[in-house]
Amino acid sequence: RGFYRGLTPGIFSSIQGGVQFLVYEECRHLALTSSYWRRSEDDDDDGKKANRHTDSESERKRKKRRHNKGHGYLPVPVTMACTVASKTVAMIATSPIEVVKVRMRHVGAGSEYTTVLNSIKTIWLREGLAGFYKGLGTNLIRLLPAQCTTFVVYERVKEWVLQSQRYDDDASAVRAVRR
Repeated sequence: RGFYRGLTPGIFSSIQGGVQFLVYEECRHLALTSSYWRRSEDDDDDGKKANRHTDSESERKRKKRRHNKGHGYLPVPVTMACTVASKTVAMIATSPIEVVKVRMRHVGAGSEYTTVLNSIKTIWLREGLAGFYKGLGTNLIRLLPAQCTTFVVYERVKEWVLQSQRYDDDASAVRAVRR
């Protein structure tokens, strides 16, 4: 029985990753569509202006369509800001679950933290709402640098993969035209 102590809140705490990605993608979408960060529809993938005289109409449409799909480059500080916002929201949303899980796992077996409901009741009666958010600031300070690094690398690798796919698509199109 002691081996599985805190399993139920542990399962529910996996929600944090989903909440974080949901908020991150919304923040990223807002940043990409804001007038400050959005490239004009005439920009190509490098942020350079498309040449209306040399680019074909279909090429300009393809670039515009790709830009509107949400593929876009965000500067590192914007990626980090979206990461901080998303991780903070996710941790605030799931902190009560984490507190219950930790209390059930690390407090003695004979205490009042034996079930999820007893743990919630005990925390609420002894510490109030603030008891469910103990350690939140410390955890944010501990986790945010690693999360920022992870998401900056994630964005750069994703952009690299998308550019590689575009290059492969363009190379395939050139080979098809030569045939």
